[in-house]
Amino acid sequence: MRIFYLLFFAFIIYSVQAQNAVVYHAYGPHAVPGDAAFIIEGGRIYNSCGSFAQKGTCVFVIEGNEIYRADGSFCRKGRGAYVLDGNNLFRCNGNFCTKSGCILMLEENKIFYGNGTYCNKTEGAFMLEENAIYYGEGAFCSKGDAAFIVQGEISMVALMAILTTK
Repeated sequence: MRIFYLLFFAFIIYSVQAQNAVVYHAYGPHAVPGDAAFIIEGGRIYNSCGSFAQKGTCVFVIEGNEIYRADGSFCRKGRGAYVLDGNNLFRCNGNFCTKSGCILMLEENKIFYGNGTYCNKTEGAFMLEENAIYYGEGAFCSKGDAAFIVQGEISMVALMAILTTK
């Protein structure tokens, strides 16, 4: 009986620590959900296999505000990919994630493409609305067709990493 309680509490602790979210593809202006695209579990982002959200290959490893590419089948931290600095997402290089050019900028519920080291705003990329993410169109980031639907809690670092894949 003690083993049962020990395993039960270990499972509870594991499930509380893990950040579990599923990101689905979405279509059209009304965000019709499609197949699962990504699974976020803890500090890892996995590709999804099939419509039932089965974990596929590991894509990114997140440590704080730094995003690394996954290295190997055990989802180890590889070379730096991106770093979130405030509301701006920058590319980063090397094992120590040295910050370089700007990619995305978050302004309230709109995400714009960024350019250069000082993050000059160019045009709309995405628009966030509740649990749906729409494409942003034009200089004012008008709402276009849906790109993703998020089920569960997701950090801004993980969300920005996923948006760079689109």
